[in-house]
Amino acid sequence: MIKSAGCVCGISVIAGCSTGGGPDSGIEEEVQEQVGPDLTVTGDTAETTTFGNVEIATRVCNEGAERGSATLWAEVIIEGGETYQESRQVAMGVDECRDFEFGFDIPATTSLSGASYSYQTWVEQ
Repeated sequence: MIKSAGCVCGISVIAGCSTGGGPDSGIEEEVQEQVGPDLTVTGDTAETTTFGNVEIATRVCNEGAERGSATLWAEVIIEGGETYQESRQVAMGVDECRDFEFGFDIPATTSLSGASYSYQTWVEQ
């Protein structure tokens, strides 16, 4: 399962849908209890340093019913095609939230050119 957040998101996760109903509609709604870990990116930010590098701060929470681990990814896509990725293993307890930082050393020729970038972070469980 992939869950992502960021400036650009290629994959999104929909938590639930409603097609109508209500107490008098005769439609029974099924409630599912969360089983197992559920590590999710709950927010992220990126900034460019004075040297033209990109730093991403991201927050991950385990909203599941068990301790879990996953791979946390961060990606920077420079306008014009260069892509940089980093990952790390994270392990978290139930209802735990933690902040993580990624630093991307962008070559001076790219960072000084004034190219814009997009970024994203996601968890693979």
